[in-house]
Amino acid sequence: MTAFMTRRKSLLVAASAALALSLSACGGSSTSTSNPPVAEKPSFAADTTMAKLSSAGKIVIGTKFDQPLFGQKGLDGKPVGFDVEMGKLIAGKLGIPADKIEWKETVSANREQFIKNGDVDIIVATYTINDKRKAEVSFAGPYYEAGQALMVNKDNTSITKPEDVKGKNVCSVTGSTPAATIVEKYGAVLVPAATYSACLEPLRNKQVEAITTDNVILAGFVAKEPDAFKLASDQTFTKEPYGIGLKKDDTVFRNWINDQLEAFDKDGSYKKAWEATAGTVIKTAPTLPAINRHSRLSAPLPLRQPKEPMDVIIENLPQYWDGFLRTLFLSVVSGIIALIFGTILAAARVSPIAALRGFSMTYVEIVRNTPLTIAFFFAAVVLPRLGVTFQQFEVAAIIALSAYTSAFIAEAVRSGVNSVPVGQAEAARSIGMKFSQVLSLIILPQALRTVIPPMINILIALVKNSSVAGAFYVLELFGYGRQLANANGDAVLWVLVGVAFFYLLITVPLGYVATVVERKVAIAR
Repeated sequence: MTAFMTRRKSLLVAASAALALSLSACGGSSTSTSNPPVAEKPSFAADTTMAKLSSAGKIVIGTKFDQPLFGQKGLDGKPVGFDVEMGKLIAGKLGIPADKIEWKETVSANREQFIKNGDVDIIVATYTINDKRKAEVSFAGPYYEAGQALMVNKDNTSITKPEDVKGKNVCSVTGSTPAATIVEKYGAVLVPAATYSACLEPLRNKQVEAITTDNVILAGFVAKEPDAFKLASDQTFTKEPYGIGLKKDDTVFRNWINDQLEAFDKDGSYKKAWEATAGTVIKTAPTLPAINRHSRLSAPLPLRQPKEPMDVIIENLPQYWDGFLRTLFLSVVSGIIALIFGTILAAARVSPIAALRGFSMTYVEIVRNTPLTIAFFFAAVVLPRLGVTFQQFEVAAIIALSAYTSAFIAEAVRSGVNSVPVGQAEAARSIGMKFSQVLSLIILPQALRTVIPPMINILIALVKNSSVAGAFYVLELFGYGRQLANANGDAVLWVLVGVAFFYLLITVPLGYVATVVERKVAIAR
């Protein structure tokens, strides 16, 4: 018995150790990253940012929390990735150990504001250096040069360079620079999506042959599903320099960081940080780009006058209009199909045939009591997995919207049928009319008149429900609005005002039509 208990304890210890090892091996844990050397009692000139941070013994670094391989929150709540390692190296040179770094999540919309407000000391967050940003903050570096790349299925051997996508379906976000480049320069056929993650299922189902955007984003997808996807090549075909953001005109601090970046390159720290993080997917180790020292004699960049909020709507009217037309198309086609199918379902619900009544009731109850997202997921993801693919992703959206809306229309029509006096149906049957004749000639004409207001309400809801299509490969009105909001973080309210206005262009006339038709029907009665 003692031997059994001893063996059992040994097995438990071994299992615990194996579990601990497996967890530590996961990329999501920050314990798998390095703790670089910390300088002992570094000396800096008084009143410099370096002296203040070193004296305080802590630093606040902004980084991404959702960018695999560069900055992603780990299982312990701390970020891991190449940007994080670069931040640790800089902190170490200040005499600040990794556990004294406060990591603050930064996204594209708040990076400049965080620096100007002093919420962070530096930002290392796939932060592209450009003239607009240099007017508000300063940059050290660049420390890495990202660029546009291609991601393909693991078994794809036909695409290794951008020239190989000519005439082939390639997925990217509509309106983005990568989308324009792959079409205009390399002749690909663009398959638009609202987000890059929305391109994954079409690629997996081979409805498109590649996805294109920055190699950093694509490498993150590959890291999550290495058995499904791969980068067509480690080489990029555009240039996007990533820098370390800091307060405007803190020249001493910027020059000091630049010196450290060059030192990291010489002593191998830079290469080691890369190989432990992004290098697990992008095998070709990058060389440190030429540091931009910003000559002190150069004239400062002119500050750009902020745009008026309404300019965001006016300058992007083509995008709004394209989204409006897509939404209108989805709504009209789906509405017609839903009206026809919903009326058929209502007729089946009152049919004398038990099987038809059972099918209709089951369908209506299931669809009415499940989220619309489930219908979209089934049409856009499940059907392609079953071999039913659509060259135009709007088809999947129409199927989902029609199938979902028809259940509500069926119930509205059924309520109208029930409002018709039973005596009329009995009188019609007494003179020898069949069920189909009674329904089509006597019941439905009266029933449809009574349900016009609820029917219009359902169609208005359909217009608004079409916004879900933006998450499933269709860039409609709300999808464009989301893109514009991300690109204009200081004018989100006006972006949404523009979206609301174009939705009203559809829904308000619908309400007016309902009022007019209802009056006509009332007079006819």
